[in-house]
Amino acid sequence: MASKARDQRARTTCNVFKYDYALTTKGSMADTLSTMAEVDRAVAAIKQIKERTAKLPPVLVEAYKETLEASSSAIVRRFFEGLATQCPDALEYFIDVDKQKAVDDEKQTKLDTIS
Repeated sequence: MASKARDQRARTTCNVFKYDYALTTKGSMADTLSTMAEVDRAVAAIKQIKERTAKLPPVLVEAYKETLEASSSAIVRRFFEGLATQCPDALEYFIDVDKQKAVDDEKQTKLDTIS
């Protein structure tokens, strides 16, 4: 019985992934998220996948990263704000903590130099 439930969860996760992938890529990995509604659907899909599987598939994360690189700053801001409020655990997949720390340290060094 446990095996049957596990198989059902795997199928559901796969279906959610296919739906989410279709929403964001539209035939190309570098397409942009162009509306706030698309961003909201993407965040909801990420949240659902994370809740069901406790992790995000690397291919999905990379697809979103590529999509975000080609998106406007308002879209990117909405994406990260949505993740921060709805699924903060997913942020770690999209933010390179070491790189962000280096940027923050560099900013602090410049501020210290100025003052």
